[in-house]
Amino acid sequence: MSSRKSTNVRPISPPAPRLLKAVVSALARVSPRLAGSVATRLFFKAPPRRPRSAEELAVLADATRMTLGEGRDRLVAWRWGGGPVVLLAHGWGGCAGQMTPLVRPLVAAGFTVVAHDAPGHGQSAGRFASIPAFAGALGRVAEASGPLHGVVAHSMGGAAFSLAAARGLGTRRAVYVGPPADAAVWLEGFVRWLALPPAAARALAARVEDYAGEPMARLNSAWLGPHLTAPLLVIHDRQDREVPLADGERVARDAAQGRLVVTEGLGHRRILRDAEVTRQAVEFLAAAP
Repeated sequence: MSSRKSTNVRPISPPAPRLLKAVVSALARVSPRLAGSVATRLFFKAPPRRPRSAEELAVLADATRMTLGEGRDRLVAWRWGGGPVVLLAHGWGGCAGQMTPLVRPLVAAGFTVVAHDAPGHGQSAGRFASIPAFAGALGRVAEASGPLHGVVAHSMGGAAFSLAAARGLGTRRAVYVGPPADAAVWLEGFVRWLALPPAAARALAARVEDYAGEPMARLNSAWLGPHLTAPLLVIHDRQDREVPLADGERVARDAAQGRLVVTEGLGHRRILRDAEVTRQAVEFLAAAP
């Protein structure tokens, strides 16, 4: 897995305050197990909720708002248009509003579009999140929306949909924008950032897998890719500083029917607002019978 070390994907959790980092480092010298427990909560803590722009709010206002579940299980989703269903899936630190540039073009192409806020994000409930939690939410939204014709997933949303596909969620076509290839990179980066000694790092890894309910060895494109049997279009920017192009290349290569399109100068987030990227995504989804 030497190629994994060359990536510079940011840790799944935003940097904790320096005081918390110091506390974990001190605990690691006294009790590696306790340090692993505290570090696990930091690792899965959802980032600050992303504000929505005026443009995003205007598109969301045109939708039918849906609430799935209650209390800690509450998911909020939005639905536009009529026709075959296309599900939009944001990534870590994102929200449904981030995906709204795709809504009107997809509706104009004859699709029903459904977008949601993942657990711990936007208007959905929760303080913690993970790829398996994202995948579970995708399954719930898809079940409430009807059979999927397609999905457009950004960043970690792509890894989450691949996991959902491995669990049985089907689609005719999928578009991933800036997808990561291996969740283990985030954990390794987090361990380095906290400067955890080996015993505490092992305790953290064990607790992460227990909390997520999935072994880390399954949260990578080599294992997940073959489970996504639908044609996949991966769009990745060469200047993406959060998820390097090498990850998109791996995701496309490991998928059963993957194809890669490389963009220039759009980065990790602005790529979602690019008209040419939207055009290619819509045309790819519309090409399925």
